[in-house]
Amino acid sequence: MSLGRLLRSLVRRAAKDPVGALTLVTTRVRDEPAHVLVRVLGMLPAAARGRLVVPFRLLGRALAVVAPRAGWPLLLQLVALDLAGARDQAVAVAQDRGPKLTAAGRLTVAGWLAEVERPHPGLALVDPLPDVARVQRVRGRIRWRAGHWVAARDELAAAMAADPRPTTQRTLHRVAEDVRALEPGWLPTVTGLPASTPQVGRAVHLLNNSLPQVQAGYTLRAHRIALAQRDHGVDPVMVTKLGFPWRQGFGEAPDRDVVDGIPYVHVPDPGGDTVFGTAERVERSVERTGPIVAGLHPAVLHPTTPYDNAQVCLALGRALDVPVVYEVRGFLEETWLSRHAGVPGLEQVDRYRLMRDTEGWCAAQADHVVTLGEAMKDDLVSRGVAADTITVVPNAVDTDVFAPAGRGGPIRDRLGLPAGRVLLGYISSLVPYEGVEVLLRATRHLLDRGHDVAVVVVGDGTARAGWEREAADLGLGDRASFTGRVPHHEIRGWYEAIDVFVVPRRDERVCRNVTPLKPVEAMALERCVVVSDLPALAEMVEEGVTGRTFPAEDPEGLADVVEPLLDDPGTRARLGAAARERVVADRTWAANGARYARIYHDLGAL
Repeated sequence: MSLGRLLRSLVRRAAKDPVGALTLVTTRVRDEPAHVLVRVLGMLPAAARGRLVVPFRLLGRALAVVAPRAGWPLLLQLVALDLAGARDQAVAVAQDRGPKLTAAGRLTVAGWLAEVERPHPGLALVDPLPDVARVQRVRGRIRWRAGHWVAARDELAAAMAADPRPTTQRTLHRVAEDVRALEPGWLPTVTGLPASTPQVGRAVHLLNNSLPQVQAGYTLRAHRIALAQRDHGVDPVMVTKLGFPWRQGFGEAPDRDVVDGIPYVHVPDPGGDTVFGTAERVERSVERTGPIVAGLHPAVLHPTTPYDNAQVCLALGRALDVPVVYEVRGFLEETWLSRHAGVPGLEQVDRYRLMRDTEGWCAAQADHVVTLGEAMKDDLVSRGVAADTITVVPNAVDTDVFAPAGRGGPIRDRLGLPAGRVLLGYISSLVPYEGVEVLLRATRHLLDRGHDVAVVVVGDGTARAGWEREAADLGLGDRASFTGRVPHHEIRGWYEAIDVFVVPRRDERVCRNVTPLKPVEAMALERCVVVSDLPALAEMVEEGVTGRTFPAEDPEGLADVVEPLLDDPGTRARLGAAARERVVADRTWAANGARYARIYHDLGAL
C-alpha cells in the first residue's frame, strides 16, 4: 500500500468515524510501534528514506544518553543502519545491546527484528520475559513471523483473555485463519453456485496478478501461456485473485482488461479490508469469484501457486464437475526457508511443515499438475503426488523475439568498457539466494590474476545494498556496476552486452528445485552461460556443451571455470550457439502450447 493510499483510507475512515480512526492510529502506535514505523518508512520514496539516516542516528544517540536502557533510542539507531543498507549490522547490534534493555525496550527492539524478517533473534530477546499480557502480545506476533503459528495463536489468545485489545484480536484472528487454511484436507464450502455447462476448450486460469497493471516474470509467463494455448485451439480466460488490482493501488482499473486479445477478468471486493487470514479470504474468494467463474462456462480450471488459489479452484471444480490443472511454479515455503538461512530446525516449524503438506495435498487432489522442471517434479512426487499426473512445462521464450541482434554495443559504451574487456554479468531480482556475492568475489580473483574483466548486476531487490557494499569492500571500484531496475525494452540489450552470463545461485533447497527464467533468455541470445552446479540449473545447462557449471558458493571455483573463457571468444561463441539450439528445440512457447493442449485433451476439456 502506498503512503497516499494509506492516508486516503484514514481520511475516509475519519470522515465516517473520527473517534474510531483516532483510536485505530493510537492503538497501533502504542501496541506495534516498530510495525507502524517500518510500514511508514517503506511507503516513502527511496531518496526520502536516505535523507533520514543521519537524523535517526543522531536522535537515537542523543536519546540513549538520557535513557540508555530504553528501546526507542536503540530502535532509531537500528533503523538508521537499516536505511543505510546495513541490515545485517543492525541485527548484530540488536543482538548485542538488546539484552541490556528494559523489558519494554526488549519488546520494542524484538518487534523491529520481526518486521525486518529477523524474528528468531527477536524471540531470543523476549522468550525469557514473564508471561504477562503485554509480553504475550508482542511475543505472539513474533512467533507468528517466526513460523510458530500454533504457538502464536495460543499466546495471542492468552493475551486477549488477560487484556483484550483490538490490535491483538486482529492479529489473533489472522493467525487462527492462517492455521485453519492449513488443516489437513481443508477446502471452502461452495453454496448457491449457478448452473454452468462446460464450453469445450474454455480454460479459466486463476492468477495472483496480471498484465497490464503488473509487468513481471509471473505475469509475462501467464500471458505467454494464454497466447500459446490460443494458438493450439484453447480459449483461455484469465481471472485474477479477489481484489486485484484495486487492493494493489490501481484505483481506476476496470473490471475487465483485454491484452493481445486475451481477456483478464478482475473480481471486485468491496469491504475486503475487513477480511483477515487465509481461510477467510479463500472462503470469500469462492463466494465472490465462484459465480463469475461459473458464468464463464469453463471446461477446465487452471490455478497457479500458491495453495490458496488451488483451494479456490478445487472447491469450484468439484462444485462445477470440471477438472483442475494446478500449475506449481514455485514452493513458497522453500522461499521462506531461504530467507532464514542458518536458523536450525525450521523444517519442523508450523509454517514450513503445514504449507509443504498443504501444497502437496492440493497437487495430489488436482486432476493434473504442471511444473517447471524435473527437480520440481521429483519434489512433488516426494510429497505423494503421482508422477504420471505431472507434466513439466518449462520456462520458455519467444525465440523470434529473443534472437541475437547485436544490441549490446550501446550499453557497453554506456558502461565505458574499453575494447577487449570481458564483461561478466547477471540479470535477476536481487534476493539473497541469488548468490551475487559469489560473482563479485570471483571477479576480484580474476582481477588479482591479471585479467581485464568487469561485472554488471542488472536488477533490484532487498539484497542490492549489501552487495553494493561488498563490491566496494572488495575494491572493485568501476569494475562493478549495479544498474537497478531497467526498462523492459532494454533487457535484451543488457543480455547481449554481457560476454559471460553467470547464475551464481546458492546451494539452498529453493535453488536446487526451482528453475529460473533468466538463464533461458540468455541462452536464446547465444550468451555463454555459467551456472552453479545445482539440479534445477543442470537441467538447462549441459556441462561443456551448452554452458559451464561451477561448484555452488565457491568464488574461486567460479573464477577457475570462467578464466579459460576470457581469452577464448571462440569457445564462448560455440557454447552460446549450442545453448540457443537447445532452447529452440525444447523451450519455446509454441512447444509449451502443444503440451498444455495435450493435457487438456486428455482431461476431456479440449
